[in-house]
Amino acid sequence: MSVDERIAAWLSDEDLDILWRRVLRRPITERERADAEERLASGVSRSALLESVVASAEFRHIRRIDDAVARGLLGGRPRTIEQPADAPEAAVEIAWCLGRVSAEERVLDVGYAFAERAYLAALAVLDADVTAVDLVVVDIPGVASVQADLRALPFDDDEFDVAIGISTLQVVGRDNSRYGLAPEDNDTIE
Repeated sequence: MSVDERIAAWLSDEDLDILWRRVLRRPITERERADAEERLASGVSRSALLESVVASAEFRHIRRIDDAVARGLLGGRPRTIEQPADAPEAAVEIAWCLGRVSAEERVLDVGYAFAERAYLAALAVLDADVTAVDLVVVDIPGVASVQADLRALPFDDDEFDVAIGISTLQVVGRDNSRYGLAPEDNDTIE
């Protein structure tokens, strides 16, 4: 049996895909696959490979976001949320925003389309009536999605009890080409 055959038997392509999807919540790239196979061929164990994925900066980010979602879903309105200096802003914002939603409230989330997956999943399980608005629609089961510019919302006054948004206000009115909009759609609304 060749080294490549032994590696394939040791940790298959499917196993690598599962590892990346479970731990990093995304598919493995071809470069990562080649690197993992090379490491396994050099004698790195499956456990050591898993440990390196879990020790990555990408996983630390995912964990901080998951921890923020967990704190936010616990309910209550925390007065302080402490994070390490290198934590993403979203970790504080997510815990703070989710902690402000009470049961059966009408909630408007602004700018959700590119939010963290764990946050979007949390919106779906809130015991509230959640509407999410952004320039593009992202389907989230249990959440009403509305396509609109935040500067011209199609809602009546007092339609919502609370409005929340994660890292959104600083990008309103900026270049929206990442949404696939034409340059003329990026103009300021009068």
